[in-house]
Amino acid sequence: MLFRRTYILLVPKKPPKLSRDFHVGDRVNVNPHRGRTFEAVIKAVTTDQKGRVRLQVEFGKDKKTFVYDWQVCD
Repeated sequence: MLFRRTYILLVPKKPPKLSRDFHVGDRVNVNPHRGRTFEAVIKAVTTDQKGRVRLQVEFGKDKKTFVYDWQVCD
């Protein structure tokens, strides 16, 4: 009788990316969707359960939105 050996590959976790430090009141350029870039002011910095950084930014006149840190382009 032949037995098959099964192996479980253990892949080490990736180290967390070095994120930039965002502070309330900083001015950043934001690309919330394709092709359009806005100059915005950070109003809040939050982190969700998965560890992703989200920024509440205000641009234009009384327009606010949440964006991820990867949508910030400088």
